[in-house]
Amino acid sequence: LAAGRFAVGLTEVPGPADLMGALLGFEAILLAMYDAPDAVEGFAKHSAGLAVEFTERVRGLLDGQENYGGCWLNGVWAPPKTMYFCEHTSVNFSPQHYERFLAPANRILLEQNDYALTYIYYSAGEHLASYYFNRHRPTWVWSCDEDPPPDLVAAHRRRAIVTIRTTASDFQDTRGKFGNVGVCYLVDCGSIEEAADLCSSI
Repeated sequence: LAAGRFAVGLTEVPGPADLMGALLGFEAILLAMYDAPDAVEGFAKHSAGLAVEFTERVRGLLDGQENYGGCWLNGVWAPPKTMYFCEHTSVNFSPQHYERFLAPANRILLEQNDYALTYIYYSAGEHLASYYFNRHRPTWVWSCDEDPPPDLVAAHRRRAIVTIRTTASDFQDTRGKFGNVGVCYLVDCGSIEEAADLCSSI
């Protein structure tokens, strides 16, 4: 079926908040927002530039492969020019700080790619969601919450797909809440048999 071609994993890129913390220290970044805010603004954009450069280097290694498409997220295909990045520590920023320090840096990442793939802790960072859901380009948001709020799934109406985590025993109830459109279900199964039973019941 692959006809000699294979899916290649898109390397996950730390978002500016994560990358800044890894390079300078998370506590140092939070303190610097008050002591040297202009420097943090520049550092955030520099971190975004590093992420872009890293992504382009990976793509350069794959240049020339026929019908190249990135592949991640449990084997779901992603087309070329897809940015996959994480925003774990963005929830440490208030909406006001996010708007000043991180939103401009994230735009550097998002504007250079046709698609965005990211994941956030929605319950702690609900204020981040609008930056993805209101884009003119499609976005896939992976919710890291074990019990995400139902309003998260409404994002697919604004050109977004959301991933919802559930268990095999709770799957039908979860699907009743979130529906079948604009949702990717990540289902935890305790055994191969449980997974097979679930697949046969869908």
